Amino acid sequence: MSAQDLPADGGPAPASRGPDLQALRFLVDRARREQETSRGPGAHPDRVVAARWALMEALETYAAALRLRNWPVPRRVQSDIQLLRGLCRVGPGRPNVKR
Repeated sequence: MSAQDLPADGGPAPASRGPDLQALRFLVDRARREQETSRGPGAHPDRVVAARWALMEALETYAAALRLRNWPVPRRVQSDIQLLRGLCRVGPGRPNVKR
């Protein structure tokens, strides 16, 4: 951050570019909880699949926001995305296309 990026009135610095990471992390955590509650005996397959898709999309959005800031994406997030893409039958490099 340079001196020109600081506000003239001494107030808080402008928000970094991209979506709010805290809000995205909240969505990831909520999607994880939903996935955990959708599994188990008697779980309806449609609900399980929907929870997996929601978690995969939340993780991909969070990872994209980190990349936008040139921050590293945690390995757990990367591996969870790969696992969920496999479970949801999403081809690599084609995030919205089912195999």
